[in-house]
Amino acid sequence: MAYGLPFSAMTMVAPSLSLGALDRAVELARHKLSKSFPLGFPRLKRPASRIRWVEAYQRARTLRLIRDAATDEAIRLASSGNAQTPGDEARSQLHLVSYSHGIKDAIRLLVDGLGSSGYRSDDPIYRISQDVSMLATHALGTDYDVVMDRHARWILGLGDEPGDPNARIA
Repeated sequence: MAYGLPFSAMTMVAPSLSLGALDRAVELARHKLSKSFPLGFPRLKRPASRIRWVEAYQRARTLRLIRDAATDEAIRLASSGNAQTPGDEARSQLHLVSYSHGIKDAIRLLVDGLGSSGYRSDDPIYRISQDVSMLATHALGTDYDVVMDRHARWILGLGDEPGDPNARIA
């Protein structure tokens, strides 16, 4: 079955690793909420810390739904035997962009919510943040704005832009 999937569906593998990293970061941040006492005040008692944590927690749940929907869509398309259209590819790539950047942004919420300790180079959440940011950039293979504009054009039926460096990956 995997050989029948469009390549763009296979690009969801690396971001799935990032989702696991987000889950781990949420778990680590939850632990820090109860164990961290900046300036003698428990972080768990700070509304801003709780709000950032629960936002990242909920984003992880939502991003899992996007990943699962994108996977189901790719399997349905491959099972149909129909060739992937530029619109199909655009939707698949938009899933990837939304997914990758959503994970990166959710982890950034956690880092920012932990105050200065979240930026220490030996902090595991900071390391997760750096690794996921790199994967989000690498998994897209190009500039975010270029990808978003290209796929907006395809979904709107405007086709390729003259001089667009895109090589279709379907």
